[in-house]
Amino acid sequence: AIEGNPVIGWLMEAMGEGLALTTAKLTAGMLGILLHLSSVHKAVAVLTVFYFTAAVFPWVAVLVAF
Repeated sequence: AIEGNPVIGWLMEAMGEGLALTTAKLTAGMLGILLHLSSVHKAVAVLTVFYFTAAVFPWVAVLVAF
C-alpha cells in the first residue's frame, strides 16, 4: 500500500489496510479522550487545530479544486 506515514505503512503491511487504519483511528481517538479526561483541554484544542490545518484542510482544498 502507498502511504506517506511510515508507521501506518508498516501497520498496513503487517495487518492489512482496513485493520491498520481502524487501529490508528481508534488509538488516536482513545488518546484524545484520555487528554480530555485528564483536563488537558488546551492541549486538545491545539491538537485539533493542528490536525485540521495539517490533515483536513489540504484535502478539502484539493477536492474543491476539482
